[in-house]
Amino acid sequence: MDDVEKAKELLKNRNYLEAAELIENSLKKNENDELWYLRGIISLKLKSYDYAHECFETAYWINKKPEYLKTDGMAYMEMLEVEEAIEKFKEANEIKEDAEHYFFIAVCYMFLNDDKSKEFLKKAYEMNKDKTVRLLKDFFNSFFRDNPEVGQKTKEMIEEKIDEYS
Repeated sequence: MDDVEKAKELLKNRNYLEAAELIENSLKKNENDELWYLRGIISLKLKSYDYAHECFETAYWINKKPEYLKTDGMAYMEMLEVEEAIEKFKEANEIKEDAEHYFFIAVCYMFLNDDKSKEFLKKAYEMNKDKTVRLLKDFFNSFFRDNPEVGQKTKEMIEEKIDEYS
């Protein structure tokens, strides 16, 4: 098993510090985009956002994969730096148009209370209905289902709306 596979296994088991050490040692011998990407994921898990962004940017500099930009955008979302997240998702979409990129752009605009969210959600849905509905359900489950500040009637209305799209 190579270092990338070992690091993925450590990540899966939430051994973040051990995975970080393994990757740091591997990067001394061989700088490649996947190692930098994994180091960014670990930094994100450890809430070391500045280093996570640096790692994702390095991975992207080595190999222009849209997933590196998407994950960096998600890190910006986690930090509630929504405008930066939008830029990363749009940049990823320029490389490879994807319903998931459109979905995350829509969510960002929703956080900004901007009507552009509808436009991007529609694009995501038109591009891949099943993926978009799954992302909507995941988003609902993560942010609304167990939130005591959201009333039961509102939750039911949201779930019905999502089910209408299925």
